[in-house]
Amino acid sequence: MVLQQDISGAVFGLKTSLSQSVQAALQAQVRPDETLITPVPCMPTVTSSHTAGEEAVQVTVTVEDTCSGKTYVTQALHAQITQILTQQASTQLESEYTLVGDIQVRVGPGRSTDQQQQSTLTLQVSGTGTWAYQFDETHLQQMVHLIAGKSREQAMQILLHQPGVNQVSLTISSGTGSTTSLPADASRIHLLVLYRSA
Repeated sequence: MVLQQDISGAVFGLKTSLSQSVQAALQAQVRPDETLITPVPCMPTVTSSHTAGEEAVQVTVTVEDTCSGKTYVTQALHAQITQILTQQASTQLESEYTLVGDIQVRVGPGRSTDQQQQSTLTLQVSGTGTWAYQFDETHLQQMVHLIAGKSREQAMQILLHQPGVNQVSLTISSGTGSTTSLPADASRIHLLVLYRSA
């Protein structure tokens, strides 16, 4: 006798194998400048030569998938997200902030809607980027003059209150031993700016 679990087990194995084949077949059709939106939505059709409860020596189970793969032009989407984030950054940040590195774009699975025979696909797209304050030589020299001759604690507080400064590490070295104050001569002070990526 044919049991429902026999049919279900065969269907599960066939669906897994078929899904991998479909993904590979669709991916092979994607042009180099495109990205396939995954997971690919499929409508499976299952047929069985016998139903559960019937007597049979052999059961043939067939699974067919009708899939609709969609792609987007990778560079065009990336450019659009970069433009949107750059515009947001320019309104929220001072002009001294510039993009460090590249915008990271993530596309999540969307949902399709069919309204009056017009198919629309909505994607979930997110972009992230790191903007860092860019210190020019004039600004660095101003900071050096602000901390010249100051104690370690005073210098750290002054630097931490400067626009674009997030963290300060200070090393004071002297040829005659340790000291707790910076040199009064600004030319003996060197600032190194490090940008931390996200």
